[in-house]
Amino acid sequence: MNPQVRQFKEERKDAMLVDIRFPLLNEKAALNMEENIENLTLVVEFKIQDSNVRNQAVKFLNLPVYSIMGLATKLYIVDKNTHEIYFSM
Repeated sequence: MNPQVRQFKEERKDAMLVDIRFPLLNEKAALNMEENIENLTLVVEFKIQDSNVRNQAVKFLNLPVYSIMGLATKLYIVDKNTHEIYFSM
């Protein structure tokens, strides 16, 4: 079961968006998720591969920007209130 992941750069400066499309769920699970969509959150578990710090000029300041690179190893859709896992892969 592999999701389709599409990553693209938006018109805003330094904005990276990721679109994740999950495989079809059974009707009961999909309906349950749809009814509780406000309470759901996406949790991504990943293994850190690299990290770095670079300086970025903001107005008159030179601020450090921290970034990490990683490989996603698991995806979960979780209810924020009950911590019930609706979907994992």
